[in-house]
Amino acid sequence: MNDRLNVLSPLVIGQHTLKNRIVFGPHRTNFAVANRPGDRHVSYFEERARGGAALIVVEGGVVHPSDYPYENAIFAFKKETETGYRRIAEAAHRYGSLVAAQLNHYGGQATGGLSRREVWAPSPFPEVNTGEVPKAMEEEDIREVVEGFADCAARLCGLGLDGVEINAGQNSLLRQFLSPLTNFRTDAYGGSLENRARFCREVLEAVRRAAGPGPIVGLRICGDEYAPWGGLKPEDSRDLVLHLCGGGLVDYVAVEVGSIYSLHLTAASMRYPEDYAVPPARLMAQSLTVPVCAAGSVVSLELAESLLAEGIQLVEMTRALIADPYLPVRSGCGEGEIRPCILCNQGCFVHWEMNPKLTCTVNPRAGREGEMPVSGKPAARSKKVLVAGAGPAGLEAACTAAERGHGVVVYDRRDRPGGRLGLAAKVPGCGRFQNIIDFLYHRALSLGVRFHFGRPADQSAVASESAEAVIAATGSLPSPLPFPVEPGVDFLISEDILEGSGTVGRRVLLVDLEGGRRAVGTALGLAGRVVKLEFLSPELLISPELVPSGEFVHWYREAYQKGIVFRPQLEIVRATPSGLEVIGSYSRKPEHLKGFDTLVAVVPPTPCRGFYEDLQRAGVEVWAAGDCVAPRGLGSAIREGRIAGLKI
Repeated sequence: MNDRLNVLSPLVIGQHTLKNRIVFGPHRTNFAVANRPGDRHVSYFEERARGGAALIVVEGGVVHPSDYPYENAIFAFKKETETGYRRIAEAAHRYGSLVAAQLNHYGGQATGGLSRREVWAPSPFPEVNTGEVPKAMEEEDIREVVEGFADCAARLCGLGLDGVEINAGQNSLLRQFLSPLTNFRTDAYGGSLENRARFCREVLEAVRRAAGPGPIVGLRICGDEYAPWGGLKPEDSRDLVLHLCGGGLVDYVAVEVGSIYSLHLTAASMRYPEDYAVPPARLMAQSLTVPVCAAGSVVSLELAESLLAEGIQLVEMTRALIADPYLPVRSGCGEGEIRPCILCNQGCFVHWEMNPKLTCTVNPRAGREGEMPVSGKPAARSKKVLVAGAGPAGLEAACTAAERGHGVVVYDRRDRPGGRLGLAAKVPGCGRFQNIIDFLYHRALSLGVRFHFGRPADQSAVASESAEAVIAATGSLPSPLPFPVEPGVDFLISEDILEGSGTVGRRVLLVDLEGGRRAVGTALGLAGRVVKLEFLSPELLISPELVPSGEFVHWYREAYQKGIVFRPQLEIVRATPSGLEVIGSYSRKPEHLKGFDTLVAVVPPTPCRGFYEDLQRAGVEVWAAGDCVAPRGLGSAIREGRIAGLKI
């Protein structure tokens, strides 16, 4: 890539000039300390500014005390937040990036559990995801919130921020007023388009007056709620924005999608096309005179370039910049391969009750920029390092050790890199997993790492390589079955299906004892090959681990379309040639399932620690990483691989 890319060209926005068209959009991080931006925020945003993002929009700041949407929200309405906001702006300005603060009120999409008071919304109808009934806002409440937006805008712009963004998109009170799906008022703030837009228009007018003509004022809008029976459709959102943008109130419009009935589409996973959220932005770009920013899942420069060619002027590449903060710089100078975002939603999707801090599956430094260096210090002495395993942990470890000057060789029993992740990449809709395998493998080769495939690491390999240090990334194997399988049962495990080494009959019963993605991948791999496929689980719901990443709804729809039959809440007693003996997880009622040819089991993995423990006993310098330590997710494997590479 080079500087002739349109995405790297400057853009005048209001009274400011962006150095390129790449936006690091607002997203929840859970980094706040005492509801204030802290050191972690500063390091995080500074890294994206150093990497070349033109506009950084800080996550939604709460504008009024009636709103307490999640534990680690930023309370922009409190003056105690000013130091943190100022530090973020100063850090980003050192690299020529502009900074805007998103301002928001969650409205009925918040919960009273934290605030111990009622939540506010346009109408007193239960929120579809929480069931909480909000208070219908009175006009005095509306005036208070308008003043809250204006006060925050004035203070933050006065601190040196370049502008603010008003959220009328996902998770916002303003969208709830704009949408007939949630606004059933009969006063001046409900009914017609003009009435539903009145609150948002009043906010924009007050913010513009308070901030003045100089600062940027952006508007984030929901382009499609995916609720055609009553929600905003693209044409509706376009008409609303045309009404709201009159009179120079707005300098740009960011368009996203998804709402209360489509939370899984607010930040869709790899199972959706990269441009799934773009159509409403295309429509608005044809009608608006201010720049339109396309949001959603844009992670490739190729898509960004095509959108600019269509008339969209800004591209939000948030998840891509979490994965590689230096994407803009790398694309301009052509130096260094871009670490790919794989849209897995496993580290950056933090909208759940545990309030995890944002991380990134493929970038172990994301959210820990102040703790983990960009590259490790050169080793005091170059060592011969053997890495056992070419899965994600082993590949990251090899790259890190080689970067620091060690001579690295990798052994793996398989005939290709990737380990078990390579199997996941074969699942329909999950091909992006291969992208991170390819990135790490090619990076390792460029750093001079040698590979021996088809040969597992053992002590003879350590001796023949004269290895002075070893990193054990030997992964995991399926656990033993927790139920007996009698002779005569046609039985396979999920790895047999994903590797293509097992032959199944026409009627398959899949038993999921894990609750995650491997069973889903196995089922999807079987669906087109068999006449009947039943999916059995002892859990209350099938595949509960897909909820945090936003893949749950998509999986259920896909299973329904493919004719997969769900059988939850059943525990297996034993498998016999005549069928499967089960018992209800809650009813404790026994049942005998018949009519299947092949039983396929998905069992939890168990770590392969033998090689690591043997070397420990032999007194060899050895470090463990990934599933060899304990089977977990891809992010843990890559993070521990990097840490192991830094320790030698």
